[in-house]
Amino acid sequence: MFVWLYIEASNRLLAYGLFPWTTSVASYPRTAFASSLSIFFINEKFNLADGVVKFVGISSEMDVTFMFNTCDNSNSITFQSKQKKEYQVEFVDFGSQVKVSNKINSNVVKENLWEKADWDQFLWAVRGRCASFLKN
Repeated sequence: MFVWLYIEASNRLLAYGLFPWTTSVASYPRTAFASSLSIFFINEKFNLADGVVKFVGISSEMDVTFMFNTCDNSNSITFQSKQKKEYQVEFVDFGSQVKVSNKINSNVVKENLWEKADWDQFLWAVRGRCASFLKN
């Protein structure tokens, strides 16, 4: 099992990453430099199709268009700007990962692979990516 770790001090991110779970991770010592430690267990059980209602809500609150597609044994969701219709953010489900693509006129301008972790954290990451690319 893997965990996603965030180590903060004075509201400043010091380190983050994906690490194998061991009891030593759970008892990670607090130091003067690391005042908090957040642990997120990797959850490969969610898939994008399970969250269609949540994605519709996100598209409504951000005033963007939402599209859901299922083909080739994978699910994808796309958010599209209403002001700049050529701007899209696409999320494709690949089991334990989600491919995130920023597109302009269907051309990929930025692409990342996100490891699946906490569902709520994922939804906030979706909001952030859409806000930064579709609203600016």
